[in-house]
Formats: sequence, structure tokens, C-alpha cells
Amino acid sequence: MLVSISSVLKAELWVTQQNGMTQEASVHTDLIEKSVDLKKQQILLEGEVAKPGLYQFQKGTTLSKILIQAGGFTPIAYPIGAIFIRDFKNCPKLRDRMIVEADYVLLQLKPELDILIEPGDQLIIPKRPSHVWVSGDVVAPKAIQFESGLDTYDYIKKCGGLKNHKSGSASYVEMPNGEIQKLAIESWHYKKFMISPGSKIVVQ
Repeated sequence: MLVSISSVLKAELWVTQQNGMTQEASVHTDLIEKSVDLKKQQILLEGEVAKPGLYQFQKGTTLSKILIQAGGFTPIAYPIGAIFIRDFKNCPKLRDRMIVEADYVLLQLKPELDILIEPGDQLIIPKRPSHVWVSGDVVAPKAIQFESGLDTYDYIKKCGGLKNHKSGSASYVEMPNGEIQKLAIESWHYKKFMISPGSKIVVQ
């Protein structure tokens, strides 16, 4: 069975709304159409991989082996933000992002994190982003240039702080790999949380 996969090479598309005006920020969007035969043992590698393309593999092959076969990453690759997409057999209409470790050097040190790849898998390695996104109940939602050493509240302050005296009790950060972490930014139990480039801080 052949399926057409529309792949988006991007760090993320973030839409925030402030005072009735929609602000849209995207980082390097490139649409690629590929045909993948899900009956074959194939994985699609895209983005900042040395040799992107379709790779055939044998049963039991791990993600790190395929990445090594593809020559590793380009100098501007950001494996922390890897987008790994899989067809779930128990839900054939679902293609969804799966949180994985994609740094093949780290995977060789921690083989327990090295997943077995399956037919139809897709891996997109984005370019290293330079911004952190802040949205929600802040005075001025925006993208802010990443600065090493800043935590969530530092970025929130750069957006004017909390709006309308919100407590921020339901706030969270979406990490570059798609993982969600709840934030504790209320003054009475504030907990410092360091931010990586490409993260999204949602204040609510």
C-alpha cells in the first residue's frame, strides 16, 4: 500500500492572539512530498541529516543504526527537537508524533533508549532554533531570542509579566521534543525551570 506523506521541515508553527490580532511565527518551513510503501521495511529521514531519504532496514534495526548509516547530522542539526512520526497499528488512521531520543551518540551510551524502528516511521531533524516562544496570559506574547541561563520566569518578564494579575497556576512548557512539563510560577511555590531553544512557554 502506497501512502503520500506531506512532511513539514520546521522547528514549529506557533500562533498567539493578542488584542484580537493574530501573530504567526514559523521557523524554516519546507514542504516535501514522498511516497512510502508501508509494507516495506522503510524509514524516511528528513531535515538536517547528512544523507536524507528513504532507508530500507531489517527487522530489529534501531534508530541509532539508521542515523549512523545516514552519515549522522549536519553541523546545524538540533536532535533535541527531533520530530518522530509513527503509524500505530492498533489505530490505522492515526499518525502521531512520538517522543524519542534521537542523538545517536547518546543512544550508543544508553542503548535502553534506542527504539526499534518500524515500517513507515518518519524522522525529521530540524535546524537549531534561536528563539523561545511565550504565549497566553502575559502582557505581550512574542518570540524571544534564546539566552543561556534564563529560566521560564525570565522569559515571562521579557513579555511584560503576567496579565491581569493571573496566578499562572495552569502554565506549562512544551519542550523541543514535544514533552510537556507543568510549571510552578506562582510566587508562593516558584520553582526554577531552565529553558532550551525552541521551547514554548504557555501561561494560563
